[in-house]
Amino acid sequence: MEIFFSSNKDRLDRYLRNWIVVGFFVHMISFYVLYRHKIYQCYLLGVALPVVLLCLVSRFECVRDKRVLFACTLFLGYLTISAFWGEGSMLRAAKDTFFMLCLALSADVITQNVSERILIKSVIIIGGVIAACYIGLWLQQWICLPSLKEQRFTIQSINRWGNDHAINTSLLFGIPIIASWYFFSGKAILLKLLLVATMMLCGFLMVLSKSRGPLLSAMLVLFCISLYRRKKEDFLFMFISVGVVFLFFNYLDHPLLERFKAESYRFYIWNKCLHLFKDYWLFGQGYGTSAEILLSGKPLASHAHNTYLEILRIGGIVGGVLFIYMIVTVFRFSYIHAGNRFFLYWMLFGALCMVTNGRLPLLRPSHVIYIGVWIPFFLFYFSRNRVQLMPLHVYTLQNEKQSNDVDDVIAVQTVNLTDKIKT
Repeated sequence: MEIFFSSNKDRLDRYLRNWIVVGFFVHMISFYVLYRHKIYQCYLLGVALPVVLLCLVSRFECVRDKRVLFACTLFLGYLTISAFWGEGSMLRAAKDTFFMLCLALSADVITQNVSERILIKSVIIIGGVIAACYIGLWLQQWICLPSLKEQRFTIQSINRWGNDHAINTSLLFGIPIIASWYFFSGKAILLKLLLVATMMLCGFLMVLSKSRGPLLSAMLVLFCISLYRRKKEDFLFMFISVGVVFLFFNYLDHPLLERFKAESYRFYIWNKCLHLFKDYWLFGQGYGTSAEILLSGKPLASHAHNTYLEILRIGGIVGGVLFIYMIVTVFRFSYIHAGNRFFLYWMLFGALCMVTNGRLPLLRPSHVIYIGVWIPFFLFYFSRNRVQLMPLHVYTLQNEKQSNDVDDVIAVQTVNLTDKIKT
């Protein structure tokens, strides 16, 4: 009877893990094609529900590493408690914290069942295929090129039900560009051409969005990847890309350059949020409290447009310290290796985008901060369980011990062989 129940439990465990893997990819795809409440539903059915069932079936034995969960719970739990002196709903904050922890557990399952290479290929295929479809739909609507000066591309402007924010749209299509460039080196010519086509399609949509922050962030991350690899083909391709972009700008009468020159109120907003932080420096204004920044008597912004300033404004010094503790915990117990380096670049891209258009990290699973920051953040950490690397001094000591053991065995065998020969 025990064997029967044990085999059924193992089978159910395997089904739930496969459900999480499929739901995880469906959740990623939903950001590119669905609107907020639909993305939220995909997350509930595809990620949160199977994670809860897996925890119940395994009696929480599936929770292998509690350090990052503890650090995240401390940070997000404090933001939840701050609703006491803020204006937000503590119940909603608690639900968002629960969803975040479910995402962390799902990332652990993903790193056990899916390699980094498969994840990179999936991001490239998803981004490339969807970008090609959107450009095809865009051309089908006969939108003339000069009209790009007056409008900014969003997913909703094409399919009428997707993301309606230009900056978020640009962030989504920046991820496949980084994945393609990371996967580019050392591949066959045909595959390189496909990767270049993916980067061009996604880059074209980023340009149409006229979003400055994600474009600059993507360029910086691509440069970091090239600098790490230090290959001539990387810099040659980047030089050609800059030329193509220049010709594109010239043909469109510099619409993006005009966007770069346009007045931005970011520094004004940040300055106001810094003053709010000074007024509530210890515990912050609390979860759900609007910044209420005005310009000429009219509402300008309700948040800092910078994730890190928003953490300080909402959580104060205490929230900032807990946020730093969470980051330090992840990097202290992680190792940068070939199996998670892409997640680091992905996370860097999202973190840079959050500088100019970030909100509080405690948000619903339908917000792009999930796919931009939290997903690579947890994948980067839990990928350490796939490849366990030791600190250099431990590795050296173990190698020396193994070497000494081998020498001892060889010496004993030599003595035995000599005795046999003498006999």
